[in-house]
Amino acid sequence: MIMDDDKELKERLAKLRKDAEDRIAKERAERIDNVIAHFEKIGKFTTENIEWICSLPNLPKDVWDSRFVPLLIKLGAVPKKDLVVGRTYKGFCRNASEAVWDGERFTYQRTKFGCTFPEKINHFEDYTEYDVFTPVFLMEEN
Repeated sequence: MIMDDDKELKERLAKLRKDAEDRIAKERAERIDNVIAHFEKIGKFTTENIEWICSLPNLPKDVWDSRFVPLLIKLGAVPKKDLVVGRTYKGFCRNASEAVWDGERFTYQRTKFGCTFPEKINHFEDYTEYDVFTPVFLMEEN
């Protein structure tokens, strides 16, 4: 009798665990779809609408690569293959709106605690769980 109770309890726990995993997966998919829809509503990037974008969402790498990178390019972000070494780009990340492409990464001037210093940051195609720079416009040379 006790063994039957254990078996029934294990089955109920397994069902509860499966239901919770399904609910979490559904909520995750809905969150991702909402993030994508939010950026689709922005439309093509302009000098005005990139002013208020300070950072990009933290998404799973597979979703970032398969869905978000193509969306950013569709909205006007400059793909890595089109960047020019040594040129400055207007764009966005958490700490800057301009950065210079060195052929591998961007460099921007960061101010923190009253000190300004150069800092490197990846292009959005080289996603990490940290901030990335999204170039949108090539700036005029002086």
